[in-house]
Parts: sequence; C-alpha cells; structure tokens
Amino acid sequence: AGSGWRNLVHYGQIIRSKKFQRYDYGNQQQNYRVYGQDTPPPYDLSVIRTPMAIFHGDIDALSDPIDVAWLLSDESGLNTSLIVHTELLHAAHNTFSIG
Repeated sequence: AGSGWRNLVHYGQIIRSKKFQRYDYGNQQQNYRVYGQDTPPPYDLSVIRTPMAIFHGDIDALSDPIDVAWLLSDESGLNTSLIVHTELLHAAHNTFSIG
C-alpha cells in the first residue's frame, strides 16, 4: 500500500521536531483554524482504550528501538496493559506486509 504526500511530510515533521504531534500546516493561522491553537498539539495516547498488538523488527528503520521503547514507556501515556508487544529478530519494516 502507498502513502499520501502529507503522510510523508508529517512523518518528517515528527522526526525533525522530535515531538509526537499532529500535522503542522506551516502557519499559525491554519494551525489555529484546525486545532484552536498556533502549534499542532501532541497526540494524547492516554485516551486510547483499545487493546492492540505492536510488532516490530530489530532491523526496522521506520520503528527503531528507541521509538518503540518510548511508546511502551510511561512517558508516552499509552496504557501498556492493553498492549501485546512482539519484537521479531532479523525483521525489517516490509517483513510484516510481505512475510
């Protein structure tokens, strides 16, 4: 499956800012119109109440160990009691879509 250009821009914004936040429209007026504030708000992971599984590989360039560790830490706000976490050895990002 592909991805839209805005998803790729948003991913770059998250990497550059080192903040897990919503899409930045690039100007305060548009951000204010969409979010009610000048800057994009952070994602509030504490509101997620759905059980989920997180799978990642040890050589996955798009979900590196530092990011996964943060996601599973108390700092992220995610309720980890709802998470099943599996790291596959010798697995990259595409491993999960093509097997």
